[in-house]
Amino acid sequence: MVTASDGKEAIELLDYSLYDIVITDLRMPRMNGMELISKLKGSRENRTLGIIIVSMVTNKDTKADA
Repeated sequence: MVTASDGKEAIELLDYSLYDIVITDLRMPRMNGMELISKLKGSRENRTLGIIIVSMVTNKDTKADA
């Protein structure tokens, strides 16, 4: 298991290795979870990467977007 302290660090780690799944929060410093998901899905290498979101976000629209 590899951990990142924020979305930017996660993107940097994903540039160097391939992973099967990412578990993320929506609230993170430097790059939030929605930005991370958008970058991952926009990347050819990570387009099929599984993403699990675990978050305390309560806004229904944000949860639906995620």
